Amino acid sequence: MTQDFRHTKGFQEHVEEQTLSTRIGVLWWIFTAVLVAYLGAFWYLQVVQTDKYRTMADENRVRHLDVPAPRGALLDRNGQVIVRNRLSFSVVLDREKGRDLPREFALLSPIMRRTTQEIASLYYREAARRFKYEPIVLAEDVDLGTVSYVEARRSELSGVSIGIDDRRYYEGGASGAHLVGYVGEVSANDLATGRVPDARRGDFVGKALAYRPLSDRLQDTQINLGPMTREELECAIREPAEKIQLEFEPGLVNRILNDVGDEPGNLPLLEFVLKELWDNRHGGILLNETYDAKGGP
Repeated sequence: MTQDFRHTKGFQEHVEEQTLSTRIGVLWWIFTAVLVAYLGAFWYLQVVQTDKYRTMADENRVRHLDVPAPRGALLDRNGQVIVRNRLSFSVVLDREKGRDLPREFALLSPIMRRTTQEIASLYYREAARRFKYEPIVLAEDVDLGTVSYVEARRSELSGVSIGIDDRRYYEGGASGAHLVGYVGEVSANDLATGRVPDARRGDFVGKALAYRPLSDRLQDTQINLGPMTREELECAIREPAEKIQLEFEPGLVNRILNDVGDEPGNLPLLEFVLKELWDNRHGGILLNETYDAKGGP
């Protein structure tokens, strides 16, 4: 009777070697597949998605902050101030610094004379409409008592601070605000009816300056701004971009100046073009391609 070779030591060693070799081969292919997947993912992110992530990085670095322009005082014909600015205080919450919002809303509730739910509702409503880095105004034009309350509890109210801005103050009170709110240039209908006999249209002022007595009277009552020169327009285009490290493709600024420089009403056109270039920028570069796509001004 012959011995079954499958029970021999040599065959068993051969089977173990084959099994080990198969396992090593499987592991090698798995390692290779994982490595290829990682390399493919890196290639996709670094090469295919370069523009997307560069734009995201730039947008994370550059923040849009709305800064209201300062408003000056209004004077009557006798030089008396009828509208001026006054300081106003607001309770502001920085979402990036706030930690325990329900607790902070509860602390603010007594001084703001609102329930915690009302403050939370205001917060979440405003948060849904704003970027995360934009602060949320919880209360406007608060009194000094509220300012003192918030400042005394800065350690407990993380992210809550007092904002300072300007508000218009009308010397005539509510009636003065109502009156000044409707002040404007005399209309053609007003001139036709003769309701204001000494009034003149705005485009008549240039002709009126030829009459010296009237020119002397107008000298200290108005400021005449002429159209911007090409050099002034170029500064208005380049300098804001340089402040946030934006660059124009070669020749783009000259193309814009050539198209809008001598056109009437060029500033609104220029504003539109620059906004389109910003919205469609490539990283930190404003493109000729975008300008061509929009057809220029």
